[in-house]
Amino acid sequence: KWRRALAHVANYCIENRMKTPLGKPMDTFNKLGGELLRLAKEVISGTPTPSTTKAPSQSRVGVTSGRDKGAKDDEDSVDITEPRSITPAEEWWRVRCLLEFVEIFEKLMYYVNNGTMFPICNVSVLSRQFFTTNSVSCQEWLSRTYPFAMIVAYHNGYYAQVIRFGTSALADLEKKQLKAESGLAEGEAPPPVSGQSMATLCWMARAMAELGVEQAVHGLSAWTRRVYHTEMPFLAAIAEIAAARYERSLVLLRQCIEDESLSETFRGMLRDIRVDVLSRLRHPVFLDALSCPAEFSLWNESEKLEGQTPTGMDAETFARFDIPKDF
Repeated sequence: KWRRALAHVANYCIENRMKTPLGKPMDTFNKLGGELLRLAKEVISGTPTPSTTKAPSQSRVGVTSGRDKGAKDDEDSVDITEPRSITPAEEWWRVRCLLEFVEIFEKLMYYVNNGTMFPICNVSVLSRQFFTTNSVSCQEWLSRTYPFAMIVAYHNGYYAQVIRFGTSALADLEKKQLKAESGLAEGEAPPPVSGQSMATLCWMARAMAELGVEQAVHGLSAWTRRVYHTEMPFLAAIAEIAAARYERSLVLLRQCIEDESLSETFRGMLRDIRVDVLSRLRHPVFLDALSCPAEFSLWNESEKLEGQTPTGMDAETFARFDIPKDF
C-alpha cells in the first residue's frame, strides 16, 4: 500500500508539471535534491544537519479547545504544535520512502519522455509537453541527484537501490564521455576520468561488496576499460572484499591510498573502506604499529616513530578498534 501511495505522489508531481505545495517546478526539484544532499552530508560527517523546515509559530503554542478550558488545569493543556521527535526506526523509514519516491519519479519521467512497452499511467498532453520541453533540465537534475541518492541509500542499507541509481548514472556518464571523445582531434588524449565517475563506481562497488557479488565488481572494471580505456585498481581491492579476502584487500587499498594521482577526497573514501575492512577482521595485529606487517600497516614510517594514529583516522575511530592483546 505504501508503494502505491508513493506512486500516486509521483504521478501527482508529473500531472501537475512539478507545481506542488513545495513551490514552483524549480522549487520542487531543489527541495527534493536539497533533502538528499542534507542526508548525504549528515551520514558522511556523522553529525545531524539542521533541517530547512520552519519552526512552528509561537503564537499557537499551548492552544486548547474552549470546551476543555474550564475542565482542565493549565498543566493538562496539550501543545498541538510541538513537534514530536521521531524514533530511529521512523527516521530510517522516512529516508527509505524518499528513496523509493525518487526511483518511481525517475521512472515516470522516463515514461513521459521516451515511452515504455506498456503504459505506466495516464498523462495529459500538457504534462508530456512540459517534460519533453524541459528534458535536458530534468536529466541534469537527475545527474546531480544520483550521487547523493547513492550515498543515502548505502547508509540506509538499501544496497540494491545504490546499484540501481548507479546504473542510471553510468549510462549518463557514458554518453558524456562519448560526446567528449567525438570532439577530440586526431591523436589528442581523451579527457581524464572525472571525480563524479570515480565516486559513482566506488559506491556501486561497495554496495556489490555488501551483497557479496564479486563478479559484478569485475563487470564495473570491464566497463571502465571500455568507456575510459583505463584500469581502476580500487575496484580490484573492493572485489577482494566482496570475495571475503580481506587481507588481500588491505594490501591493494594501501597501494591505492598511497597513489598521489588520486584526489585527497577520494583517498578519504578509500580510507573509510579500509576502516570497514578492519571492523570485519577485528585482529589485534593490524592495530599494532610495530608488529603489523608492512603490506598491511596503516601507518607510514614517521607515524610509527612518533606513535601517531594512522592518517585519515581520528583517535576516536581508532579507539573503537582497540582489542585486548589476549584476544
